[in-house]
Amino acid sequence: EEAELEKQELNQEIEMHIATSESRALQIDALKDDRAQADEIVEFDHDQAALRTWLAQAMSVLNDRERYIVRERKLIEAPRTLESLGTELGLSKERIRQVEAAAFKKMRMSLENQAPEAGAFFQ
Repeated sequence: EEAELEKQELNQEIEMHIATSESRALQIDALKDDRAQADEIVEFDHDQAALRTWLAQAMSVLNDRERYIVRERKLIEAPRTLESLGTELGLSKERIRQVEAAAFKKMRMSLENQAPEAGAFFQ
């Protein structure tokens, strides 16, 4: 009977220890900072710098018209329509779409040749 009492006391101590540990874990979780950590900020900044470099490299292989179309269609806050660019440049919507597609193909090939790691980044 004494052994049984000691066993119950031990079980109670273990349960109290577990409950205390869980309570501490909850307190620690409540104190967790959800802001970006320094390593995440550095990684993000590095990735952004790489993207800007790759974009500049890819845009450099385009002629003026292709560069203008890509910029106006994809790189501004309020992208232009195929129709508005076609009217401005004296081309059909379809021709603007073709020039844009050809420009993207040139850019992709340039990136694959100059920065192979860019291909993995964009997939």
